[in-house]
Amino acid sequence: MHPMARFGRTTWTTLLFVALLAPFVVVLVFSALLPQKKTPGTATAQLVGTPSGAGNIIAPGKTNAQARLLAAGDGKTLWLVRPAYADKDNTFPAYAILQRTSNTGVWSALRINDESLFSGFPRALAAIGTAGNTKTTALVMTDGQVESFTTDEMRSQDGLPPDHLLLATAGSEDGAFALTIGIPPTSTTRPGDRLDAAATTAPSTAPATASAPAIARQKVNAYWYHLGHWTMLPSIGEESKVSEHLTPRAEAKVALAYQRDRLIAMWVDTAEPRTLVSRSLDYAKGAAWSAPVLTPLGETVPADTNLLPVTLDQSVYLFWPVGTATSMSLHGGRLVTHAGDPADLTLPRENFLTPMPLTPSGDGVTPGADVALAPVENSFAVVISGKDGQLTCTVFNNRGQQISKPTTVEIQSPRHRMQVLQNVTMLAFLMVMVLALWQWRQRPLGVKLPEGMKISPLYLRALAFLIDFGIPIFITAAIFGLWDLSAWQGLLTVWINAFGQPEDLLNSPEILTLMGIYLAHVTLGELFFRRSIGKALTGLQVLMADGKSPTVAAVLLRNVIRLPEMIPGILMLNVLISTYHQRIGDFLAGTVVVSARVPETPEDPDAGEKTDAAKSREKEKV
Repeated sequence: MHPMARFGRTTWTTLLFVALLAPFVVVLVFSALLPQKKTPGTATAQLVGTPSGAGNIIAPGKTNAQARLLAAGDGKTLWLVRPAYADKDNTFPAYAILQRTSNTGVWSALRINDESLFSGFPRALAAIGTAGNTKTTALVMTDGQVESFTTDEMRSQDGLPPDHLLLATAGSEDGAFALTIGIPPTSTTRPGDRLDAAATTAPSTAPATASAPAIARQKVNAYWYHLGHWTMLPSIGEESKVSEHLTPRAEAKVALAYQRDRLIAMWVDTAEPRTLVSRSLDYAKGAAWSAPVLTPLGETVPADTNLLPVTLDQSVYLFWPVGTATSMSLHGGRLVTHAGDPADLTLPRENFLTPMPLTPSGDGVTPGADVALAPVENSFAVVISGKDGQLTCTVFNNRGQQISKPTTVEIQSPRHRMQVLQNVTMLAFLMVMVLALWQWRQRPLGVKLPEGMKISPLYLRALAFLIDFGIPIFITAAIFGLWDLSAWQGLLTVWINAFGQPEDLLNSPEILTLMGIYLAHVTLGELFFRRSIGKALTGLQVLMADGKSPTVAAVLLRNVIRLPEMIPGILMLNVLISTYHQRIGDFLAGTVVVSARVPETPEDPDAGEKTDAAKSREKEKV
C-alpha cells in the first residue's frame, strides 16, 4: 500500500489547511504580544517621527492664544488637529494631525514624507467625505493657507484671503464651506465667482470722491470649496448690520453646519450671550440667506467657550463646553431644521440634552481651546486636552448618553507588522475560499448516522447560532455598558473591515471579549455534552461522520475555524452548498450537525390484507 493511502482525504486536507493558516497565526500572535510603540499625549512627550528633543506637544490655550484643539469627521473617519512646537525653544508654531477610523479604532499620527509636524497653528478644520466613504480629506486652514490631507497625501490648495478673519467652517460630501469677515477681493464680486488666490488685494478703502467709487465695506463672506477651488456664495451682509442681527461681530462665537444642501450659520454675540441667532442658505439653488431667527437660550453662553456643531443622521446639534474649577460639561441640544416650519432654525428648551459631564475636574482646561467635537458613525466624539496636555476621548449618542468611557488618546506609529498581518490575513482568506470551493467539488463524504437521526435543517442551525451568539452579546453589553444601538453599529463596522484593518479588530476589547466568550461556551458545551446551549434548545447535536461522539481534536478544530469563517461572512455559504450542510470547520474535523428524525405515521397493518381481498373480489367478478 502506498504510504499516502494510509491517510484519508480529511486528514490531508486538515494538514494542508493548518499549514496555510500557520503564518497567519504566527503573525497574529507576534502582533498581539510584542509591545506597541505608543506616544501618550503628555506635555513632555514627543510626537511620532520628530527629531530627538523637538516637537513637544503643548496644552492648547495655555502657551499661545491661537493654539486650539480642532476636530472634524465625516461619520466614519475622525480627524484631530493638535498644536505643537517644532523647535526646542517652543517658538515655531506647528501642528500634528491624528486620525481614527470608527469608535473603536486606534489613533495614528499622519506622516507625509516622514514628517509628522506641519507649520502654523490652524484656525479651522473641515472633513470632506466621499459618496462611498472610501476616502476622506481633511482641509486644514491656517492664516489664509489651505492644506488638504488624506492618509497618504498632502496638497496645498487655493487659499482664502489672508487679510480675512476666519469665523467658522463646515465639511460635507459636497465640499467645504467657510465664513470670513473682510473686504471681498476684487476677484470675487458676485456669487459663483472663483476666488483667485493671487488676486486677494482688497479694494481701496480711501474716502469716496466725485470721481472715485464708494468705500468698500467689510462683509461676512461665505465661500464654497468645490472641485478643487473656492467660489463665492451670497454674502451674509455687511459687518455694520450687527445691531439688526443680520451678521455676527468679529468677536462673536460663530458655528457653521451642513444639512441636506443647506448651510446653517449660528452665532451668539458677546453683547447678548443668552440669544442664539441662526440663518440658513440653500446654496445649490442660488438663493439668499434667510432672515435671522432668534432663540432665547435660557442660559448664558460663557465668554471663554466656543460653539461646536455636529450633524448626526441629518440632524444638526449645537453644543458649547461649560467649565468650572470643579467640572467640565457639554451643554446644548438639537436644532429644529425643517425648512418652512415656523420653528425652523430654533433651539427650543425641550430639545436641550442633559448636560454631559466630560471631566471630573475642569481645572486647567479652557473650554474654548481645549475641547473639540466631531461625528463618528451615529454618535459624536468629544476630545479634551487636559492640564498636562493629555488627550482623552469620550463618545456620546444623539441623546447625550455616554456610550464609551473616557479613553486616553494614544498615538500609534505606523507598524510594519500590521501591514504584514493584513497581507497574510487576506492570503488566509483566499486560501480558505479556495479550500471551500475545492471541497465542494469533491465526492461527498460518507456519513453513517445513528438510527433516528438526520442532518439538521438549516433553519434550526440558524436559530441555534442566534441563541449561542446572543449570550456573549448580552454579557459583553453588561461588561462594557453597550446598551445603545450606535455602539454595536460601530463594532459591526470594525468586524466587517477586519481583513482590511486588522489593527482595529485587535485593539477592540469589546469584540475580543465577545468572540472569546462565544468560542469558550460553544466549545465547552460540545466537548462535554456534544451540543452548545443553542443546539440543546433546538434539539441539535454534533457527531462524527461515522455516527460516534466527536473527539476532543474534532471539537477544537471545528470551533477554531469559526473565526476565519465568520469574519468574511461569505464563507458561511459553504453550509448551503455542501452535501451535508457542513461548515469548513465541520469538513476539516469530520463532523456533522444532526437532529432527531420525526417518526413517520405507522401504516394500518390490515391495509395490505384489505387490498388483497379487494383484488380477489375483482378477479371473481371478471
